Amino acid sequence: MGYQLFWVALLVGGGYLLYRLIKNTQQPVVRNGSYTTYQAGTCPQCKAPVEAAFLRCPECGYRLKKNCPECGKVVKTSWQICPYCEANL
Repeated sequence: MGYQLFWVALLVGGGYLLYRLIKNTQQPVVRNGSYTTYQAGTCPQCKAPVEAAFLRCPECGYRLKKNCPECGKVVKTSWQICPYCEANL
């Protein structure tokens, strides 16, 4: 009886591990908040491609983002109001 219970537990545990391995391989992997593959668009000044994490355009040096003077969070230079603290930029 003890051996039968052991084999049942081993089969159930092995099946569960196999299920988790298959389930994890079907989900997309996101690294670094997807900044490595996401392009925010183009620089408004020189039209060079820029990534979402860039603060400045690497081609012309145009400032894409700045810090809010009130809360310090990073905001786009084109914004008029900070979406975090509602301060005028």
